[in-house]
Amino acid sequence: MRIVIGTECFYPSICGVALTTLNLASFLTGEGHQVAVMAPSEEKRTFAERFPTGFSVWRITSVQNPWRKDFRVTVRPLREARAVMKAWRPDLVHLHGISPITAALLRVARTQQVPVVFSHYFDAEGVPVDSWYLKPLRPLVLASARKRMVRLYNQAQEIICASAQVQGELQAAGVRTPVTVVGPEPDLRRFYSYRPPALIRSRLRLPAEPVVVCTGCESEAHQRELVRAMLDVLQQVPAHFVLVGAEDPAQVSHVLRLAEQEGVGTHLTVPHPAGDRHERPLLFQVADCLVMLSANGRHRHTLVEALAAGLPVVAPEGESEGLVTDGENGFLYQRASSEELALRVGRILADDELRGHMGQRSLQQAVALDLEGSLPGIQEVYQRALRVKGG
Repeated sequence: MRIVIGTECFYPSICGVALTTLNLASFLTGEGHQVAVMAPSEEKRTFAERFPTGFSVWRITSVQNPWRKDFRVTVRPLREARAVMKAWRPDLVHLHGISPITAALLRVARTQQVPVVFSHYFDAEGVPVDSWYLKPLRPLVLASARKRMVRLYNQAQEIICASAQVQGELQAAGVRTPVTVVGPEPDLRRFYSYRPPALIRSRLRLPAEPVVVCTGCESEAHQRELVRAMLDVLQQVPAHFVLVGAEDPAQVSHVLRLAEQEGVGTHLTVPHPAGDRHERPLLFQVADCLVMLSANGRHRHTLVEALAAGLPVVAPEGESEGLVTDGENGFLYQRASSEELALRVGRILADDELRGHMGQRSLQQAVALDLEGSLPGIQEVYQRALRVKGG
């Protein structure tokens, strides 16, 4: 099968969508399909290249994204979309997110009667209208963005999303195209979106200090371990700690009391459980690392979410289920050693280059996990889209 993948975010940009499309194109090529990716160029020119894993990339002239300086965006790429579709003559087009590239490819594919599959990444909260001069227009802009999303999705043969909740939201919004849930739990795509960090800090009332997210703090021993580690970390670098996944009010009160007694109470925030899950993608975007004090099924979800957000992870030896490789995407420390825990956290916070490298490795691991659980479903969706278009 000949497949064109359209995306506005692709390697060498590092984000969830970029790595997902890179891995998907590599896998499909390895399965014997012929794959071309249409993505923005890092240069002011359009050109084609071939990746070592065997697929082609059509790089389209682009400009710097005004809201994300490390990313690019194309401007009216319809002519280039026509050229790609004419040269490649695909059997199917797979579009990732709503963007100028995906809208242009959709338009050409419909003209040529080529089946289209969308992967849903749209996040209304990520629409950049939070600047003071745009806030009055926010409801209008968000409504317009959702309306455009629905209009484009209803021109495709299939939509892929990552959870039943998102599936229901799309159908409630008016999407009539079949929506299929593909992928493992938890829904990692929530952690691929982006909002301006200053706005997130303001919304979550976080100081302009490095943020350490902590989880797995149910027992009194873990609570004491956390507070002792906080004391040691704060002697090395400024930091603010946020404890997530804490649902027992008595445990929350106890850890806050311990922090107050040790004089670090102002450096610890414990979100309300109801807001914790909803705001977690925002919190993880501005966080600098995750500390796992213990692991169970619920905290494993938090660990995987942190990987998807590109966070280094500090975890006890033997409790990360192989998801944390010491020195690669975080550090392992001797269980119950608050001193070693503090040294590991302090090293991550003090070294921007190390933190960036570890964060990229975490994101790569999360995308691999997500795609591994999604591939059978993606291929089934492809076959359905081909059957629908074939009549």
